Amino acid sequence: MRTQIISIVFLHIKCLITFSSFCQCCPYIGKIDLIPPIPSENESFKIITEATTPNQGGKISKSHNMLGDTLYLQSCYWSGLLTSPQTFKDTFNIFGQNTGNYVIKFKTFQSTKSDSCNNQRFQLATKLFSISGANTTQIEDYFEETKIYPNPTNNLITINFSDIMSAFLLDLQGKVVLEIPITIPFSFKIDAFPVGIYMIELKHIYGYTSKHRIIKN
Repeated sequence: MRTQIISIVFLHIKCLITFSSFCQCCPYIGKIDLIPPIPSENESFKIITEATTPNQGGKISKSHNMLGDTLYLQSCYWSGLLTSPQTFKDTFNIFGQNTGNYVIKFKTFQSTKSDSCNNQRFQLATKLFSISGANTTQIEDYFEETKIYPNPTNNLITINFSDIMSAFLLDLQGKVVLEIPITIPFSFKIDAFPVGIYMIELKHIYGYTSKHRIIKN
């Protein structure tokens, strides 16, 4: 009980200091992430949201709807009687859209009932995102956390990653010339291949694929 009280007190102190959106009741909205961060045209993608209720409770419902360039997300949570914050993560699967700029409007409701959403309190957050044409250069720019080095190179390549299921080396015609073994550290040699331009295709655990151009010199 002492730990729970300290958590609530800390939350209120944080609110007074930062005036952040997390401090507005309720539920408090956290991160809104896209996977991949910049989807390609007509490519399905995921949106992962975080919301925190001030008390322990449960998730009641979620929904989404696309109207024009606005994607409306809604989630409803029940905040129970046990005084301890609880964070929920929701995943929304979105079908492919046309190239352009879009806005996410994520609205969370807090219900006093555990079996239905009576929308007693709500919070709203927005996030801008883009959908681009599916060309190689743009795909390379999608994943800042994935680093491939050195590039150009004449031999060893290292991939700094955290979510790769499989990896392939492709020539410019899209033919797989090497299935890259997943190792730690994640490095492989290309000294046996002719000088030229190649693509590294990475399949990520969240279901999307990224491509990265490398130069063999």
